[in-house]
Amino acid sequence: MVTLAEAYPKIVRLIAPVLLDRCQSGDLVTYGELKSHVERSDGPVIFSTDYGWILGELNRDLQRARLPDRVPPVSAIVVAADTNIPSGGIRTFVERYLSAVGRRWPRTAHTERMMYWDMQKAILEYSRWPEFFRRAGLVGENDGRPIKRRGRVVDIEFGGGGESEDHRGLKEDAASRPSMFRMPKYSRPEFEYRLRSQDCVDLVLWAPGRICAVEVRGKNASDADVVKGVYQTLKYKALCEAELLVDADHRTVSAFLLVGRELPTDARVAAKRLAVNVKIARSGRL
Repeated sequence: MVTLAEAYPKIVRLIAPVLLDRCQSGDLVTYGELKSHVERSDGPVIFSTDYGWILGELNRDLQRARLPDRVPPVSAIVVAADTNIPSGGIRTFVERYLSAVGRRWPRTAHTERMMYWDMQKAILEYSRWPEFFRRAGLVGENDGRPIKRRGRVVDIEFGGGGESEDHRGLKEDAASRPSMFRMPKYSRPEFEYRLRSQDCVDLVLWAPGRICAVEVRGKNASDADVVKGVYQTLKYKALCEAELLVDADHRTVSAFLLVGRELPTDARVAAKRLAVNVKIARSGRL
């Protein structure tokens, strides 16, 4: 088996275009997907655990190309399929990023997960990846396409306001359990997703080939608010489909109403007749 130093130039030529493509398409990638891609392309065979070192070297190449410190390390979009977060080997690069934006390492596993989600969102919204990948010599001049999303760096935030604790808790539960909504475990969550109509969806789960919109009602929601949620879920599905159609994006769309209480009769009847998917968390949490 070749050494990692010998394998790096060959592997990085294969995985860098994949990472750049995912940055531009807005999708995460798993370690297993990268390893399979390299081996299908007749690249060097290395242990799965060694991909952390390979990605660390790629991060350093981007740093040498003067990628701003306020941009999270791109390897944060490479995740374990069962957790949707990167391996521990990325910590050195994350700490450098946190220092640049004036923040500290989270104190709990939950806030650490939230940190990674926010970092992934910032990475996938950053518009200058093609420039820095080329400057670092990771891809050719003709690789990459213009990014139409917002070209800004998003600072991470821990916590928020303007919503009840039970609503926020249920929403975060949903983000950590995408399989309940028929989505892959590595789906990327995005909270308070702003549609072009200026409507705001509580949670959107992104995965290759599909997305899922989740509207949330907490355990203390009124009957009228739950009924409203049924119609909003239907509306958000249609609006997501409309945006993908305009973008010629062929991903499929699903939508769910997640409720932390029993459905009132009016909501149950409306959901059944309109074929709206409903998940009920009777204890107020999943």
